[in-house]
Amino acid sequence: MYVGSINALQQHKINEHIIIFIFTGLILMMFLYNLFLYVTVGDWVYLIYLGNIFTNFLSIAYLNNYPVFGIITFIPSHIWHTHQYVWFAFTTLFSALFVTFLLELYKSDRLFFYVLAVFVFLNCFLLPILNIFFFSVVDLNRIELIASTLFYLVCLTIGIRSYFKKVNNSFYYLWGWGFAILGLIINILLLQEILPYNILTSHALILGSVIELSLFSIALGNRINILKKSNTLISIEKTYLDKLNKDLLTQQTEIESKNIDLAVMNQELRANTESLAELNQTKDKLFSIIGHDLRAPIGSLKGLLYLLLAESISKEEFLKFSTRLKQNIEVVHNTLENLLYWANSQMEGEIYTPTHLHLKAIVQEKIRLYCELLASKQIQISDEINEMLYIWSDENQVKLIIHNLISNAIKFTPTNGYIRITAEKTAGFCAISVIDTGIGMSEEKVQRLFQHKTNISTRGTEGEKGTGLGLMLCQEMVEKNGGYIKATSEIGKGTTITFSLPTT
Repeated sequence: MYVGSINALQQHKINEHIIIFIFTGLILMMFLYNLFLYVTVGDWVYLIYLGNIFTNFLSIAYLNNYPVFGIITFIPSHIWHTHQYVWFAFTTLFSALFVTFLLELYKSDRLFFYVLAVFVFLNCFLLPILNIFFFSVVDLNRIELIASTLFYLVCLTIGIRSYFKKVNNSFYYLWGWGFAILGLIINILLLQEILPYNILTSHALILGSVIELSLFSIALGNRINILKKSNTLISIEKTYLDKLNKDLLTQQTEIESKNIDLAVMNQELRANTESLAELNQTKDKLFSIIGHDLRAPIGSLKGLLYLLLAESISKEEFLKFSTRLKQNIEVVHNTLENLLYWANSQMEGEIYTPTHLHLKAIVQEKIRLYCELLASKQIQISDEINEMLYIWSDENQVKLIIHNLISNAIKFTPTNGYIRITAEKTAGFCAISVIDTGIGMSEEKVQRLFQHKTNISTRGTEGEKGTGLGLMLCQEMVEKNGGYIKATSEIGKGTTITFSLPTT
């Protein structure tokens, strides 16, 4: 009755097809455009919008009596009509997801984020379940109409709130939803026969959707510019932070370098302080030796000579003191040798010239020097060193070591005592021992004997004085030649001093 004639009916159908084709073409253009944006940008909001375009196209075509089941042939045609709210749910779901992520609703408006979630549950889960298992499309029509209307109003309200909060792209979103709701309202009023049927009112839903989707596409295009600006700012901030981190790293490296330099300087300062302390201690020790241990025996000799020259004592009385006098002179001589060697090493540095040495020859040479002293104290000495033993060391240092150790053994061995000198070759070294039957030492004194900076001086069996310098030099020279020195002793049972020297 509205058409009026067959020609008008045919023209009407042609107009319908043209409109649908234009609508389909626009939808396809926007789909391909946003697909290109998704591939280019990689932002998955564009992927959500592709789903939104496709589901909106199906819904609008269906509501305008366009046979969508002719496009998607794998779904039976009766499903489109009997379970309409099942596939309508996808339209609502993609629309809600697009709103949420485009406007970042979970950040900008948490209240309406939860309100929107309630309507998504109602339209996307509850209505489809009721449609499949309990009620037909006709039974749910009024409920769906109310739920959809409220869903659209919530989306529009979100747009208004976002616009006033100046959220990015809220302007395009607000106008897009405004045209979509306007088209929906006109379609509802047309179905209720409140508005007259004409080409504008009959296609208001299509027109509103085209404007809506176009504005959303513009918003997504603008999103690229926002992302570019954001990425540029991030890049600038990253560059600044990298430069800042680099500067901080450079400063940290400089600080660490300065700390290392300070640590080295502190270490050198400590070493210098320790060296000065050692030199000061050595200086004090040197003056003590010169001032006391050398002056006393020389003073005794001077006094005896003065008395002899003044004829205050006879020659026979002088000879009675000669043995003790000879012992004192021997001590002075030994001390002077050690002092001269030590002073020379301090001024010119330690001169180390290792050669192959015949050990037995050196020991016998040093024993001969003490023949008279050994005889005066009635001490027997035995050389038990193998004739074939050779060592690789500095000759002067080895002689001084053996000289000092034999001197100490005689000093602390009483009359009728016994001294043995032995040597044993083991693993590239020769262990030489000077063993006496003297007064011995306590365990505490043995442990302190070769400790650095420790000076132990003890009187001999006949009151012989010592400086403690001899053992200190022995330890230094043995270690310089790559060996070790140790002592074992027991009070009243004698002492054994053992030192090792390399054989090659």
